[in-house]
Amino acid sequence: MEIAHTLFIYVFAIFLSWIWVDYYRLIDIYDKKKFQYILFTFALGFSCTFLIFLLHFLLGDIGFDKDGKWWEVALYATLEVGFPEEIVKILPLIITYYLFPKIFNEPIDLLGFATFSALGFAAAENILYIERYGEGVALSRTIIAVLSHTFDTALFAYGIILARYKKTQYPTATIFLFFVFAVLSHGFYDFWLMWKGSEKFGYYITLTFYLITVSIYSTILNNAINNSKFFSYKHVVNSGKITKRLFQYFLILIIIDSIDSAIDIGHFGIFFLQFIYDIFNPGFFIAVVVLRLSRFTLIEGQWKPIKLELPFRIVGSSGRGTMLRVEVKGEGYNETVINQFYQEDVIICPMSRNSPFLREPRKAYIDKKIFLKGDQSYYLTKFYMSSNKKDFAYFLLKPKTSGKTETRKGSPLAGLFIIEGKHDLTDNTLDYKDFEFKEWVYIQSDK
Repeated sequence: MEIAHTLFIYVFAIFLSWIWVDYYRLIDIYDKKKFQYILFTFALGFSCTFLIFLLHFLLGDIGFDKDGKWWEVALYATLEVGFPEEIVKILPLIITYYLFPKIFNEPIDLLGFATFSALGFAAAENILYIERYGEGVALSRTIIAVLSHTFDTALFAYGIILARYKKTQYPTATIFLFFVFAVLSHGFYDFWLMWKGSEKFGYYITLTFYLITVSIYSTILNNAINNSKFFSYKHVVNSGKITKRLFQYFLILIIIDSIDSAIDIGHFGIFFLQFIYDIFNPGFFIAVVVLRLSRFTLIEGQWKPIKLELPFRIVGSSGRGTMLRVEVKGEGYNETVINQFYQEDVIICPMSRNSPFLREPRKAYIDKKIFLKGDQSYYLTKFYMSSNKKDFAYFLLKPKTSGKTETRKGSPLAGLFIIEGKHDLTDNTLDYKDFEFKEWVYIQSDK
């Protein structure tokens, strides 16, 4: 029985990290890497955890007191915890890079393999925590601790990305600076949980910092995808698929957490109480993290600035009431629905039977994707005016991104706008109000 339980702990700990491995495989939309390379780096990250003990032995004489004054705890969290752990987590990335350099052919690869290393490290750490505290810690560790490990290591990888792909003026200094950021981030996260003077509020500071790192992480990932040499508007991140997959994973963890609580207390009714608690307490953070990390604005060559901001905003109700609501940042529209028709012949059909403009379905060709005010996406579309394909006129299609966005058969809805001679489509201060709206349409393939 004990062997079976130990085996379960190992499998379960690896599963917690697998959630984010699978996430990376879903967002790597251009040049997916073979699983053996991912497994190799993950295993290295898992195996290299023993080096922590060696580094702690070498750094042991520094002597910062984790129970001392605030500045001693800060130095301990940064130099005796953050520094050695970040060193250990980047080693597998460096080893993989030098053994298999050809697989690193786009920015997301550096972030991906840095993450696989960090997730291997986190899996080994999860085993220690689960053995010590039980399966009940799995949910919080997967949401916060595991993702924090990946973020810190991703910072170092992002420094390499900026040096290599953005061609910063001082590449070596950039890489070193982002390694320092990774160590400081790790130390800041741990400090507020370690310092006894912050027992009443430290957790909330760490949690706020964590949410800010989720926003930064989202920007870093977006920039990496935008600057791939394989970039194509034909391929987009399937946000709906990512959201569904991650919610399924976390539902499994919530169920396991509820079962664990019921077993510990010895009453099956606790299962339902714990389940409801998890849905409404960590459930909020799960929803914010999953939704924010599934939303990408893909614009070729764009480098979005990193901002220190929360991944959600609190806005007033759109109705007459005064109730506030939480709105996760990023575009929630799943562009895979319309991008399947990019640079293909389509049929544009009016939504209304009494169409005021088109009157009937028209053959068309979705020619180009453009971005106007607020990085809102539009599709420059040729409408064929006759059977001669040289006889066409350009219109703009703006995907409907709220409310009902598809027909019952899954055809995407869009607004049809007229382009006039005064419109300069390279002017990204224009928005839909600058164009004349004609009617709502839906798009079908002409194959």
